[in-house]
Amino acid sequence: AAAGTPPPPRAPLVLTGDVEADYDRDDAEQLFVFDRSDSNIEEPDVGVPDRVSQGDDAGGGVSGYDIEFVVVYYERGTDRLHLAIKCWVVCGDADGDGDPDRTSMGLVLAGGIDQPNFEGTESFTIALDVGGPLFGYQADGLFDFIIGYPSRGPTPGDFTTEPLPCDAVPGTNRGTACFGLYLYGGFNSDQPQLRYKWDSASPVLPHPGTDHNPDP
Repeated sequence: AAAGTPPPPRAPLVLTGDVEADYDRDDAEQLFVFDRSDSNIEEPDVGVPDRVSQGDDAGGGVSGYDIEFVVVYYERGTDRLHLAIKCWVVCGDADGDGDPDRTSMGLVLAGGIDQPNFEGTESFTIALDVGGPLFGYQADGLFDFIIGYPSRGPTPGDFTTEPLPCDAVPGTNRGTACFGLYLYGGFNSDQPQLRYKWDSASPVLPHPGTDHNPDP
C-alpha cells in the first residue's frame, strides 16, 4: 500500500478454538506473548507428580495450567479484539492426565480434584489495562476489565460486586457458564481469578463476548 493509505482489508478470522491453527506466528499484527521459564526459554515449567498425571493422553507430568503463550489480535475489519491462551497440554487439565473433566486416581489420592468445565476454583483469566483520559487512553498500570472464567471464592476486600448474572442460574458452579467480560475489581493484581466485578449501572456491561474453546 502507498504511504498514508490503510492496508487492504483482510478476510475475517474463522476460529476453531485450536490456537495454533487459528493464529499465525508470522503475522506482524498478531502479538504472541510467550511464558518463558526461569531459564528464559520456551519450555513447560508447571509440573505435577508422575503419580498424579496418568492416562492414555497424559501430559508427561505437565499441568494444564502451564501456559505456553497468549495471542492478542485486534481485527480491524470487524472491530473485534481476539485473545487466545495456548497451554502445553489441555488447558484446565489440572492433573495433566489428558482429560480436563476427570480427576485422576493419583490426584484423588493426593486429596485434589480436577473440576470439569473450569468450574469451582478453576479459572483462566486475562485482565486488560486500557488506561483513561488522563493518560490519553494509554496503559496506566491499573486493570480496567477482565475476561475469562471467574473462580468461586471469597471476594477480595478491596472492592464489592453485585452478584454475577450467571450465579442466578440454578446449579451453576461458575466455570464456562460464567464466561464473559467484566469490570476488574479493586486495584491489586493478586487473586485475579476472584476479581470479576458486575455493576448493572455500568455503560459497558453486558458486553458481547464469544468463547471459542471447543472442549472446555
